[in-house]
Amino acid sequence: MFLQTDGYEKNQSWFLESVEITNMKTKKLYYFPCFDWLSLYHKGESLSRILEAAEKEELFRGDDRSSQYGG
Repeated sequence: MFLQTDGYEKNQSWFLESVEITNMKTKKLYYFPCFDWLSLYHKGESLSRILEAAEKEELFRGDDRSSQYGG
């Protein structure tokens, strides 16, 4: 999944934990962890992210969630 923001100002920065999408026909849930900023003013300095699907159990495994997903 590709996500992008047009927030070029510091006050438009946002931290994305994860995205959850539901297929309304099958009711299957898809999880896309991020644990990073969409910002030019925080670590990573990027307004876009490419997210890969993960099992829900993988989202919060361990104490340091951000280290698992590059945050």
